[in-house]
Amino acid sequence: MSDETIKTYVEYIFPGALFSETERKEVKERNPKKTAQHAPKGAFAFRFYDQSSKNTTIDGEKTVVYGKQKNISPTYYPGGIKFSLPEIKAMGKSHDILASNMECNRWPVVVKTRRGNFQPLENTDVIL
Repeated sequence: MSDETIKTYVEYIFPGALFSETERKEVKERNPKKTAQHAPKGAFAFRFYDQSSKNTTIDGEKTVVYGKQKNISPTYYPGGIKFSLPEIKAMGKSHDILASNMECNRWPVVVKTRRGNFQPLENTDVIL
């Protein structure tokens, strides 16, 4: 016999060496403004999602099996600032690589996060 539960999580996003790193925490509600106020200082963004889990036994060993993430929210950028490609180009040579990446990847806008790094801004993303 197994019990399935569905929980809501917030996933905080942090800068990493090559890729962003994440940390998740169970939450009772999806409140972006409240979550932004309590986000870890190192996090530059966050998102919410639901995930089911099931306690089960495999080969006589008790374990928890997790389902796929569902009901994924937009990514929220607390304190972020939106920049277009012309604005990035106007920042000079120090931003040439970012401008080139924006052109190659067809990113019309990016967000400068509260940590100072730049991320592509998707249509569904929200700057708080």
